[in-house]
Amino acid sequence: MTFNAEQAVCISGCSLRQLRYWRDTRLVQPACFERDEDGKLDERYDFANLVELRTIMGTVSYTTLRSHEPVLDL
Repeated sequence: MTFNAEQAVCISGCSLRQLRYWRDTRLVQPACFERDEDGKLDERYDFANLVELRTIMGTVSYTTLRSHEPVLDL
């Protein structure tokens, strides 16, 4: 079972822009490509890709939260 980019974004919680950037930088590669009804190439993401995306989102969220923690100077 594979998902298109819009479905992968919805499931993973990332934005379409993030997904495209990570694809372009080869952080996450689509499982395969298929032609849609218009003949346009459509990227497809599988379960392993969704796990990658969720892991990346968790890491991004964690580092964002950590950067806003107050620093104690003892």
